[in-house]
Amino acid sequence: MKRTVILSLIICTFMLCPAYSQSAGDCGNEDMRISQNNSGQFSAQEYWKRKHEYLVEKAKLTNEEKDAFFPLYDELNHKKHELNRKVRQQNQAVQKSCNNEEECLKALDLIAETNIRIAKLEKEYLEKFKQVLPASKLLKVQNADDEFNSSILKEMQKSKTQTADSKPQSQQPAA
Repeated sequence: MKRTVILSLIICTFMLCPAYSQSAGDCGNEDMRISQNNSGQFSAQEYWKRKHEYLVEKAKLTNEEKDAFFPLYDELNHKKHELNRKVRQQNQAVQKSCNNEEECLKALDLIAETNIRIAKLEKEYLEKFKQVLPASKLLKVQNADDEFNSSILKEMQKSKTQTADSKPQSQQPAA
């Protein structure tokens, strides 16, 4: 559950700018590090471009398959992002006023309902995906998606650790 939440947050972070290149070429064993823009933030455009390339490579998608699959895949991710954004906003509002058990239970129910809506959305899109890709490639896409997100998470954690280690001693929080 914790891994799913973290990966959802990563995806939501990168969904802020879903306009990216639809072209994915042969990326071989290319480094999956995502470039940072001038402000030090990860580039959503670069993230999605690399993710598409990675999924194409790992699932061995043809040009026709990727042209049919990625519009649906991106649409699903955009809808999931919107659902997660709404629940975060509602959860933040409730947490500020969560003074009693009943309000906290409402917040938990809201989160659970959103997770159910996301699961239903994923099921709906799975049916659409089956129309454009064989099941064997869909499984490869799902596994590659998990691999890619895990590698990004590890990279972000490593980057955060390196940043914390490079701070002067006076700026580091006491243990």
